[in-house]
Amino acid sequence: VILTHFQSVFRVTDWQRYRREFISFLRLEKSFSPNTVEAYLHDFDQLWSFSEQKGVDVCDVTLDVLQQLVSQLNELGIAVSTQCRIISAWRSFFKMMVLSGAINESPASLLDMPSRSQKLPDVLSDNDISAIQSTFDRSKPDQDRNYVIIEVLYGCGLRVSELVNLKLSNIYVDDECLLIHGKGDKER
Repeated sequence: VILTHFQSVFRVTDWQRYRREFISFLRLEKSFSPNTVEAYLHDFDQLWSFSEQKGVDVCDVTLDVLQQLVSQLNELGIAVSTQCRIISAWRSFFKMMVLSGAINESPASLLDMPSRSQKLPDVLSDNDISAIQSTFDRSKPDQDRNYVIIEVLYGCGLRVSELVNLKLSNIYVDDECLLIHGKGDKER
């Protein structure tokens, strides 16, 4: 009796097991960055929580369950871009489930992405960058460093994560170029 109680308390649920498999899938198969893996796991956890509230096992999630959850995201005012990422995470999860043979078809494959607006990102002008850089006292080492950070970010069109992960070995001073490892570990 004690062993049975112990096993039931510490029983690994299907959701927990597939969560661990999903982590491996995202890291090894998809080669996603740690930030993307963390975001996708958060999205998976939302699906898990919602499905358990509905009494739905991981292998029994349907398109209807996913649509209900998307409706809740809309009601909460979640940004369209975030909703697209969430749906993308679910699609990746159910793709893994199909590949592993746990399910035959992905319920997320027919889930429509919310339409994104085609608004272009705001960019700073050369004058804006010059105004920012003029605030630095370049006689101080940390201020000179900050000046260069802004120059490299803007001049090379880098993401902050790309700059933070830049290695000295990827700076080619003689050639005046940088080797950048961007999203998906793509070089540019």
